[in-house]
Amino acid sequence: RIGAARNRRSSLPEIGYVMKLPNLPGQLRVFGAQGRDAGTAPGPIDSEPEFEILGRDELVELARRLALSQVVAARPLLGTTVFGGLESSARGLLTAYRATVAAAGAALPISSAAEWLLDNFHVIEEQLAEIRKSLPRGFYRQLPSLSAGPLAGHPRIYAFARELIGHADGHLDQEALHGCIEAYQTESPLTTGELWAFPTMLRIALVERLARLAAPLERRRLDRVEADGWADRILAVAATDAS
Repeated sequence: RIGAARNRRSSLPEIGYVMKLPNLPGQLRVFGAQGRDAGTAPGPIDSEPEFEILGRDELVELARRLALSQVVAARPLLGTTVFGGLESSARGLLTAYRATVAAAGAALPISSAAEWLLDNFHVIEEQLAEIRKSLPRGFYRQLPSLSAGPLAGHPRIYAFARELIGHADGHLDQEALHGCIEAYQTESPLTTGELWAFPTMLRIALVERLARLAAPLERRRLDRVEADGWADRILAVAATDAS
């Protein structure tokens, strides 16, 4: 089940999302994209489109339209996978985590989002391990792949999951997911393998989204440090010359 949860360690309006899928243990919380300057996507394409946030009924209609518009290749296309984007996301998250650890160890100020990453990085590592375990490359190569579009060569079910995560801002519940799957299959049936892989593809899309949101954390921390330094200088001068 995926539901909204407020960061308990801060009064700032930073919303997280808790992901707990049936038959797959563990949780993955992802901060919602309240700002759109999260940096370059570490996933399989250079930049993520701006997703319009949709309600449940609109998501169901989106799923139906995707089923009509997605063109599946006659045979799975080899050479293009989600694994490269996943590992890039993992490296980006590790970089952000290490920078946060260093800042915290030096008693430097960190944001509530950085605190969340510090406290929950072990959960992210568990999810990454679960993804790698649940998606053998041999099985992955059998999934129907797209023949056209920015995600051409990637599994259809991954593109479907990515669209849902983007248009829901990472906030989905089980009822919405079931409705979207049913709507999709009224127009284009999914294979048993795709249905089995769907929870893992949702996790991958969430990890990639989290990596994009974590990327600017250190830059923002350094900006705050610089701003504090200038504030100190201004206050020091004002103390002797108020004008």
